[in-house]
Formats: sequence, structure tokens, C-alpha cells
Amino acid sequence: MVLQSNLIVPNSMKGMSACTNPITSSSGTVITQQNSGSEKDPHQIIDERKQKRMIANRESARKSRLRKQQHLDELNADVDNLGAENNMLFTQLNIVSLNYMQLQEENSLLRSHAMDLSHKLQSLNIKMQWAGVLNDLDLSSSDGFVHPIPMDIKPWYL
Repeated sequence: MVLQSNLIVPNSMKGMSACTNPITSSSGTVITQQNSGSEKDPHQIIDERKQKRMIANRESARKSRLRKQQHLDELNADVDNLGAENNMLFTQLNIVSLNYMQLQEENSLLRSHAMDLSHKLQSLNIKMQWAGVLNDLDLSSSDGFVHPIPMDIKPWYL
């Protein structure tokens, strides 16, 4: 036997072409039969399968790269959107912080003004009490403040 391109071929078939199929008769003689052209060499079939698999693998890799690129583009768009939202929130935070500081300053001024008015009122109450004591009047009340005269009671000088 002779090994011819990974196929074992008997010595009696050495001179036959690749497109013949040997058939052994019952008497042991070898009969050759011509291929009709529809049958292919096993190596050709294997090569075609490899070629198809290689093409399918390339297509799969191309689709995978496209999906990866699309995912990357979506992530970049998300990064841009989140960056813009972050800037907007940061701007809003700055505005709210400035408003808070302005309100805090205004509140401090109003408290100071209220304290000044309270001190003036206490001073006036003390002066009124001294004036009442000097004129023998009891102008003090239980809470220590002089209360205004109700508007429905008209003093005699009006």
C-alpha cells in the first residue's frame, strides 16, 4: 500500500486518477468507476467547512465589535449626560447656597433690629414708670410693660 495525501491506496490503484472510485468485485478484481462530478474529495469538503467556519467566525467577530462599539457609544453618551446633569446640579447648589447666605445675613440683621427695638421699648417702659412714680401714677402692669390705650376709649383731650 502507498500513502497518498493522507489516504491509504492499495498498490493496484497507484495509477488511477483522483476522480475514480475503486470497487472490488466478488472475484477480487478492482473495478474503477468515474465520479459523476457531484461527489467531492474529502479534503475539499474539510477545506470548505473550515472556510465556512472561518467566514462565520469573522462575521461573528465583526458583529461583536459592532455591539461593543455601540455599547461604548451609549456609555459615552451617558457620561456626557451625567456630566451635564452634574454641572446643572452644582450650579443649582451654588445658587441655593448664595440665597441661604443672603437670607442668613438678612435674618441676622432683622434679629439685631428686633433686639434694638426691644431695648428701646424697655427703656421707654422704664422712663414711663419713673414718670408715673414722679406723678404718683401706677403705670406698671404685671408683665412690666406699659400697654397702649385702646382706640375705642378716647382721652378727654381729644
